[in-house]
Amino acid sequence: MHKAARKRIKSYVCTVIAVVFTLIYLFPLYWMVITSFKTKEEIFSAVPTFWPKSFSLDAYITQFTVHDGISMFSYLKNSMIIAVGATLISTILAMFAAYGLARYRMKRKRTLILILTVTQMLPMVMFLAPMLQTFNKLGITGSYASVILFDALFSIPMSIIILRPYFASIPKELEEASIVDGCNRFNCFFKVILPNAYPGIFACASFAFMSAWGDLMASMTFLSDGEKLPMTVMMYKSMGRYRVNWNSLMATATMVIIPIIVLFLFMRKSLVSGLTSGSVKG
Repeated sequence: MHKAARKRIKSYVCTVIAVVFTLIYLFPLYWMVITSFKTKEEIFSAVPTFWPKSFSLDAYITQFTVHDGISMFSYLKNSMIIAVGATLISTILAMFAAYGLARYRMKRKRTLILILTVTQMLPMVMFLAPMLQTFNKLGITGSYASVILFDALFSIPMSIIILRPYFASIPKELEEASIVDGCNRFNCFFKVILPNAYPGIFACASFAFMSAWGDLMASMTFLSDGEKLPMTVMMYKSMGRYRVNWNSLMATATMVIIPIIVLFLFMRKSLVSGLTSGSVKG
């Protein structure tokens, strides 16, 4: 068998394997969406259906009605406030921290990076109790600020880990040339470094946004006012104590993931570039 033919067969096999794994990965998403359009009778039928016999929008209509005096749009607004606030704080702080770790020499740099990495291995629930005590002393428990700060602090270490090698991959000659032309270090950072690092920054911002958008524990721990709860809590409320309205739950879950899908579609090139461009440096 010729070398070209073996290479072609290998390519076909890899493609088939990739398609199979992609379908396996996407099947739960597909099942969630079609379940949201099924009736309760069809969901609990003995023979599962892979396509709704008759499309029903009752689950979505139910979610758009007011629950306990709170509309779905209120939950959506709260999720957007929390996610955008946490994204801005974590991205801005991570940019400066990652740049410092990438450009300046300091003692115990590797130890600090190791600590940042270890924090990502710890479950979020470990930080809830101490942060609750801290927020109580600051008097911000029950406000958007408590959830925004918690989500931002939880996203900052990973953002630094992603951005540091990306900043390190930018040639120092660019900074030196700008300084020779009269820029100070601060202007150099904003006018030279950041424009060359925007894919990595977009990747970090997307990670922070998705993390804050999907957070449930922090919102249920720090918020007590029903008018400030996000979409994830609305989805949690779709599950009753003794039974689950699966079509309503799946409809809520579908609405929750729509912003994430839109974000990925618009920023997929920047996400891939940001996650890979600086991965071999630093």
